[in-house]
Amino acid sequence: RTMQPDMVSLWPPTELAEGYQYEAVRENYVLSDNTRNLNIYYVNPLPHADGMLIAYLPKEKLLIEADLVDTNVPLPAVATKDQQTFYREVHEQLKLDVSQIVPIHGKPIPWSDFAKIVGTPRGADSEAD
Repeated sequence: RTMQPDMVSLWPPTELAEGYQYEAVRENYVLSDNTRNLNIYYVNPLPHADGMLIAYLPKEKLLIEADLVDTNVPLPAVATKDQQTFYREVHEQLKLDVSQIVPIHGKPIPWSDFAKIVGTPRGADSEAD
């Protein structure tokens, strides 16, 4: 990067200049303080973005996400493609036991409320699109 500098080398973002450390997350990643685990998962494919990270606190059964469920507005009557992918990833692929979604944009909601807009009750197998 010093012989052929890339954009980050030439114009480092504020976070990099301030000394923040970045780690790549390809699929799954766990942060732990020996008391609590924060499981981080990569959700893909999404029309909204190439991929997105979600975080899960297994002890509390809380799922933290951004831009997939916005509770600042009423939930849609029909789930978007991103929301359908998110649901399938969490429920069918990762098989997480979620009690609440904690969106970055909005207030927490019960997972069961979200599952209703996807059209599959919690605990039932969902149909593929």
